[in-house]
Amino acid sequence: MRFVQNLYGEMIELIAGAVPAGARHFAVAVDNHGQGQCSVAVSIDGTERASGRGFGGFLGMAPFEGIDIGIDRRSPVSWRLYERYGPFAYRGTLHKIDFVPGELAPDAGERFLDVLRQMALKYE
Repeated sequence: MRFVQNLYGEMIELIAGAVPAGARHFAVAVDNHGQGQCSVAVSIDGTERASGRGFGGFLGMAPFEGIDIGIDRRSPVSWRLYERYGPFAYRGTLHKIDFVPGELAPDAGERFLDVLRQMALKYE
């Protein structure tokens, strides 16, 4: 199992090893530390299998096309796999997908607006 990020053409991979037979729950936890830097942890059935830093955070309006599960024909994450196999769909059964946004990054734009608002109120 791999977590792959295509950061504006730079491929970053986190390899979590082979998926054990009978595995049922897969989780990816992403923590945004600010300044465009994230850490990622991949777990299978509640056991962390891999983690790493140096991943990029979403900037501006990214991801432009949303988050794809199963297949993405228009903008593949891994160009290496796409060029080798073309687009291919996940052939297993997905029972449930949860996408739970976490805390804003320390330097997120929304937080900066709050700082500006507080500064403006101070001089009002």
